[in-house]
Amino acid sequence: DEPTNHLDIESVDALVDGINGFEGGVVVISHDRRLLQTTNCALWYCDRAKQSIYPLGCEFDAYEARVLKEIAARHAADEERAQARAMLRKKRRDEARRRADAAAKKKAARAT
Repeated sequence: DEPTNHLDIESVDALVDGINGFEGGVVVISHDRRLLQTTNCALWYCDRAKQSIYPLGCEFDAYEARVLKEIAARHAADEERAQARAMLRKKRRDEARRRADAAAKKKAARAT
């Protein structure tokens, strides 16, 4: 789990060489782009929502581009929802202000 967190570049290089030269199976959990790109490994994805694990089916760069696109889409949707909420709040404030003004005018008209 995150084997490169406390390693210098030379140690990461040695780890990559060790993984690439190993004949057996290795499970590496890492967010280290360099490690993931330089090892001769099949990438697998752990999907927490679906509670499943499956082969990524693409290179790391393609996966990264897809994830960044998904994040940008979620961000844009969040921003759109925030703007819609702000417009609704403004509309409600404006309506409350109009009702208050109308009530004040009505009260002033009765007083005269």
